[in-house]
Amino acid sequence: MRRNASTPGLVIAAGLVLVLFIGYLLARHPSASSPGAADTEPNGRRADEAAAPGNSAGQEAEQQQPAPRSAVQAVSAPPAQPIDPTPYARQLFPGLSNLDLSHGPVTREQAAQLKQGFQALTAQGAGALPAIRRFLEQNVDVSFGKDGAESAGVPSLRAGLLESLRQIGGPEALTASRQVLQTTADPLEIALVARELEETAPGQYRQDSLDAARLALAQAAEGKLELKDPILLFQVLQAYGDATVVADLEKLVPQWNYYATLALAGLPSGEGIPALVRIAQDAASAETGRYKLALLMLAQVSSQYPAAGAALVDMARQGQIPDDAWRQLVPGFGNRQYQFARQLPQNTLPPGALAETGASGMGATIQTFYSAPLPPDAAAASTSQRLALIDHLLTATSNQAAVQALQQARARLSSLNGGK
Repeated sequence: MRRNASTPGLVIAAGLVLVLFIGYLLARHPSASSPGAADTEPNGRRADEAAAPGNSAGQEAEQQQPAPRSAVQAVSAPPAQPIDPTPYARQLFPGLSNLDLSHGPVTREQAAQLKQGFQALTAQGAGALPAIRRFLEQNVDVSFGKDGAESAGVPSLRAGLLESLRQIGGPEALTASRQVLQTTADPLEIALVARELEETAPGQYRQDSLDAARLALAQAAEGKLELKDPILLFQVLQAYGDATVVADLEKLVPQWNYYATLALAGLPSGEGIPALVRIAQDAASAETGRYKLALLMLAQVSSQYPAAGAALVDMARQGQIPDDAWRQLVPGFGNRQYQFARQLPQNTLPPGALAETGASGMGATIQTFYSAPLPPDAAAASTSQRLALIDHLLTATSNQAAVQALQQARARLSSLNGGK
């Protein structure tokens, strides 16, 4: 193709437009990550946050909202730029003039200092809110690591500030927390804000929390967002969800079998029981082994929801439980419960919990969940109900593998129930 005389001018003009457009993108997507900083986390825009072109209301809202962040950078965000979190932290904690977060992991001493800083900040009450909001808008964070989290009582700087907002309370603190919920995809932040909203105004903002968890999980499932461990998002869906989240959880079973199945079993009013039955009977689940976990969870919640026990009896009578699956039911009838057991704000295990792991359908991601004993006041009643269900199952099947597994479960439960 021949060039004409105006080609150089067009090239220069196009280049200027490209430079301006790149500058515009960088301004819209600030990020913060530095290998030299103390575990400073990169941030990204949530996919639903961009305002529609020509929508003045959307543009105004975008100017008022802080730049969104996530556990990792969204795929559409530009490369992260180094940001030292120390200056922002010193604005929050002017009494900690020697605080330096720019080199290496946070030490126990620094974490202890930061704990004092959080306490002083919270003691200021509403007067501390402008400083907290300014920091949260900077899109920087510092992970304290295991030792630092133990000393500080929270796992990161932003988590500490969200906890301060919860303790300060009031309409302004609630507004600041909701602003974070509308822009973050970080599982811990979503869980912390969801807890605060539910404590402050039960039920009023529950849908906002569920939508935030749903969106982050949907983006991760589509490969648009990388989440190191989404367990707290499933915990939010379980704790505050109802029948409206069942379809979402069922869809996520292929990617996060353990998390989604545990969440279905733990929905507050048993809304997930029919989905567990479908998974247990599904031919695709049989090929992947997912049905075994669904059966185990039906056994686990059978003392709480009679429909779960009735489904097991019906499946046993029709011979729909494979021989190898019966062995999976034994721990399900025990008094140790598989569950999400993360305690907030520390994001740690409760005493007596044992870690359990399982592979997921998301590459090398490992799902970590926990088993813990039933509280003493619930164990006795639960044991009696489970023994009765085992007896029903023994009359419903003559399968030798089933009889052997059920008798084993009955002997174990009887020993816990004083030999009855």
